[in-house]
Amino acid sequence: VVATRSRGGMLSLGVGIFFYSFLCCFFVPEKTKTRVKGVLLVIGLLAAAVALVWWQADAINAYAQRATGASEETRKMLYRTAWEMIQIYPWWGIGVGAMPVAITSFMEYPLNAYVERLHSDWLEMLLGMGFIGYVFVLAGAAMVVWILITRIPHLERKKQLLYAALLSAVVVMCVGSTVDFHFFIPANAFLFFVILGLACSPSYYKGHVHTLSCGPVLTAAVCLAMAAALYWPTQHTVAWRLFVFGKGLKPESQIALYQQGLGHYPSPRFALRLGNAFYNYSRRTKDAQQAVALRGQAHQTAAAYLEKYPKEKELSKLYMISLPN
Repeated sequence: VVATRSRGGMLSLGVGIFFYSFLCCFFVPEKTKTRVKGVLLVIGLLAAAVALVWWQADAINAYAQRATGASEETRKMLYRTAWEMIQIYPWWGIGVGAMPVAITSFMEYPLNAYVERLHSDWLEMLLGMGFIGYVFVLAGAAMVVWILITRIPHLERKKQLLYAALLSAVVVMCVGSTVDFHFFIPANAFLFFVILGLACSPSYYKGHVHTLSCGPVLTAAVCLAMAAALYWPTQHTVAWRLFVFGKGLKPESQIALYQQGLGHYPSPRFALRLGNAFYNYSRRTKDAQQAVALRGQAHQTAAAYLEKYPKEKELSKLYMISLPN
């Protein structure tokens, strides 16, 4: 976590460690006095850790190479913008998945990068669903937390520590998602649901096993919903990998990988990289006909995506500089 310099990761990991310690102190010891001492110790250590981080904020930012504060201010601006949109569309939201297109006209100042995620999963869900849909999400989450936590005292001692670790892992993901987009990263989302599955597994019931029969129709519907939910994130991951590995390659190979990546996930950010690759290659090649063709492809790429995202300034610049002579 320290090596990645992720502030959300540091925050969630710290909270998860203290949450695990709290569960162990509160549920595992048998004597009440030991529990009280343990809980007070954990709360005291948590307060000391918060004070230390607050006191050394500048040093931590300098180590993480985030001393300028630009990243923090950008996120705060996005949060304020999202809250302004929620106040305009409070009940039903703007629709799940509509944020990248809708947020541009509300932002306080333009950004060079395409805003694909809000960097807060919980806030993005509220913006997409509105308060009516969000109430059901929070109610379901609260019910799951209550069921899982109240199960701890009824477990065997050897299982309590492992079970507390699973709950702490769930807390790590949920806390990190307040300042990051963990649930939209396929590997993280997969791991999160694996942890939930382990926490809900029959091995953590004492004395008997609970079974749930969904029936073939409901099972098929759930499988289709899961497949649909995984498809686009997986395509995005494949596209991101192709664009990352395309950097530094020869122009022909780079363009080929970028075209393949854009076919997997047609976002304006990826389209801009492909258009710039066409345009930069047109300036370096000595073949006049090839240069005209490459410039035309850059122009076509920018024009196609400006129809869908007309407020993307970088695409507009590419469109203008690649105009045919």
